[in-house]
Order: sequence, then structure tokens, then C-alpha cells
Amino acid sequence: MKAVGKIFIVVFLLLSATVLMGQTLPDAKYNQAVDNYTNEEYTSAQELFQELYDSGYKYFEVCYNLGNCYYKTNDIASAILYYERAKKLSPNNEEVNVNLEIANKKISDKIDSVPSLFYQRWWNSVRTMFSLDVWAYMSLFFIALMFTGIAVVILSKRTSLRKTSLWVSFVSFLLVLFVIIVSIDVKEEMLHSDEAIVFTSTSTAKGSPTDNSVDLFVVHRGTKVTVCDCLGDWVEIRLANGKVGWLKVGDITMI
Repeated sequence: MKAVGKIFIVVFLLLSATVLMGQTLPDAKYNQAVDNYTNEEYTSAQELFQELYDSGYKYFEVCYNLGNCYYKTNDIASAILYYERAKKLSPNNEEVNVNLEIANKKISDKIDSVPSLFYQRWWNSVRTMFSLDVWAYMSLFFIALMFTGIAVVILSKRTSLRKTSLWVSFVSFLLVLFVIIVSIDVKEEMLHSDEAIVFTSTSTAKGSPTDNSVDLFVVHRGTKVTVCDCLGDWVEIRLANGKVGWLKVGDITMI
């Protein structure tokens, strides 16, 4: 029972984070930003959406609209940044994925990804199947089902019903564990992203974190990289094709 109690606490914390993330946007400023965008006043709309984001309203609607605003004002790197942030909040949103693909076609670097292993593809497809709040509510559902099964096992006098309820409780317990693992992984990626967008027009990746080290390759504004390590003013980055090098911290913005 102690293990069950710990599981319930974890789910409660996940749901608390979800509720906080789901707080209502300030209607007046958000609606004004939407109206400005509709009226093709993209710069003023971008300023209002950016104010909302900087004030802590880092929600899907804000990130997605910021991406659209920056795209309309031809700031492709910023558009990609906010589309990527929106994608983390809603991985399977078709509009975000389409717009991100369009924006990526406008940057200089066209980098082919290294194929991932089958189990990595499987895990990624599972964890992006639902948003964090859906995973959290699924956890509560399976916990309720598990406790219901336990109650039936304790209270019922019918042997067949007790056996069925015991199996239901056991399967629900396994599903709760699985959903919690997925939820924690999704939440960790949202809070501690290791991906970034290059924001300098041209950056030369070095072989080591020093200015006089050998030049390895060049990346351009808007390119997505993975941050592997950090040392002083330098970050070690990896491209989608597997190339690794060092850039200055100021060359990138974390997603």
C-alpha cells in the first residue's frame, strides 16, 4: 500500500503542474493580439504575444501564434524556435508540424537526420501520442480502476468476481506505472530541453571549446541542434546528421 500511496502522490504532482500550465490566458491582451494578427498587423501582434510569453504564459496558443507572427515578419529562426516550443506542448498538432516543415525549408542548412533505432522510434511515438495533461488524467483513471478492483476483492463474496477484480487491479497497477514513467519523461523534456536553434547568421563549429581550435563545419541561422555539453562560454552541439562540434553559448537559443 505504501507503493500505491507514492504513485498517487506522483500523479497528484503531475496533475498540479498540468493545472498550473492550464491557467487561463489574459483575455483582453490575447484577444487583441489575435485581432491584430487577423488584421495583418503582424508586428504589433507579435509584441503582444511576446509579452504574454515573457510574463509566464508559455502555452501552446501563445507559442504557435508567435511562430506565425515571426514567420509573417520573415524572422524564420524565431518562427522555428516558437513552432518547436509549441510542438513540445502538442507534439501531434498537424498545423504546427506543417508550419514547422515550411519554415525549415526557408533556412540555409538542409540536414538529413540519422535514422534512430527501432526502440527509440517506438518510445518516441508512444510519448508523443498524448499531451502531458492527458497522460496525467489517464493515471488517475487507472488508479481509480485499481482501487475499485481492490475494493471488490475485499468486499465481494463471489470467488469468480474476486479473481477477475484481482486481475483488473494488477493490470491497472502496471498501466499506472507505465503512464507515470511516460508522464515523467514528457515533463522532464518540457522543463529541461537539450535542443536549441542557431541564432547567428553564420557560426563555425570548433573541434574544441577554444577560439584557435580547428574549424569543423558551418551552421546557419535557424538550424536546430542538440546540446550535448557546456563548458564556460561554449556548448558542444550535435547536428541531426551526427556531426559534433563546439559553438559559443551566445550563438544559440534553447528551445
